[in-house]
Amino acid sequence: MASLIWRCNVLLKCSHFVSIRTYAFISDSKCDGSNYKVYKSTSHDIFYNLALENWIYHNFEVNDNSGMMLLWRNSPCVVIGRHQNPWLECDISALQDRQMVIARRKSGGGAVYHDLGNLNLTFVTTKKKYNRQRNLDFIVTALTEKWNLDVKVSERDEIILNNKYKISGTASALSCLKAYHHCTLLFDVNRDELENVLQSRSREIITRATESVRAEVTNLCEIEPSVTYDELVEGITKQYLNFYDIEGDVKELDPTCEQLPGLDLFYKEHQSWDWIFGKTPKFSIRRSFHKPNSGLFFNIDIDLIIDKGLISAVRLSGSTNPELLREIEKCTIGSKLWPRGNKEKQQLLDLGNIKQDRDFLSWISQCFNNIL
Repeated sequence: MASLIWRCNVLLKCSHFVSIRTYAFISDSKCDGSNYKVYKSTSHDIFYNLALENWIYHNFEVNDNSGMMLLWRNSPCVVIGRHQNPWLECDISALQDRQMVIARRKSGGGAVYHDLGNLNLTFVTTKKKYNRQRNLDFIVTALTEKWNLDVKVSERDEIILNNKYKISGTASALSCLKAYHHCTLLFDVNRDELENVLQSRSREIITRATESVRAEVTNLCEIEPSVTYDELVEGITKQYLNFYDIEGDVKELDPTCEQLPGLDLFYKEHQSWDWIFGKTPKFSIRRSFHKPNSGLFFNIDIDLIIDKGLISAVRLSGSTNPELLREIEKCTIGSKLWPRGNKEKQQLLDLGNIKQDRDFLSWISQCFNNIL
């Protein structure tokens, strides 16, 4: 009775009251015996979906007889692994031109292009029950039973179609007691956009960051046109629930609407500069710039070391006054390295106190802004 009264006195965010569905979800997160659930996010916002995944990982209680499968899709974007360099993994300018965002997930692995033709699946279990092969088998079995497709799991825990094409990649995160494994499934992704945005213009970068392993990919629908999102969800859910001998169905959840305590903090973290760019492993880059019709000032070489997204060391060399270059170097230390063309960034260099031709200083500033 107390539980019923509690549920009837709740607020839903979208209409100033928290929905019964939200509290049903929170109730599901409290482990009690055998408890396997399947949820589907109705949001296509990558930051909300990553926040929801993170919220579930930290708040959904599991034991060796319980777990969850979360299904989600995103509007066009690029998602990089926890230990990757965004400038090395994708063409950030191309993303900005297309009004796409870049996100960094909590797990490792490589960079992935997302759109509504890419189904994402997250499996939450105890660390003891963490099993990538079993999770991928749910997908493989669904594809073979429904469409008789030639798919198998590789040694890298990727799903390979027709012994040639990668259609699914895998990543995971583990703590002392809990784990999640998530994977992609390309069924109707825009492959032209995938190829366009997953091309870096910054090959001069030197880093120990995890680099993506390139592979030939295709869509399931290019091999079997009858494959649809709804049938994939139905087939994989059936395999998951049957394996655990559970009767149930997919429950929908909208992370943009529901009030899950702390979800907003995960959301803000995932879309912040500090997480997306500030978590980039230390790297260095060297670029040369030429200023036409500039008299004596025609060449400059810029060597940078970037640590946590900030310029930690810089060395300038070129055909101008060395003392001026040393003065400019001092102005750059500690500056954020923003993506080229980012609307939020201010002028990278504050050179107002340097007595020098303003046109030249403006050009220097542009060189720094365009270094990646």
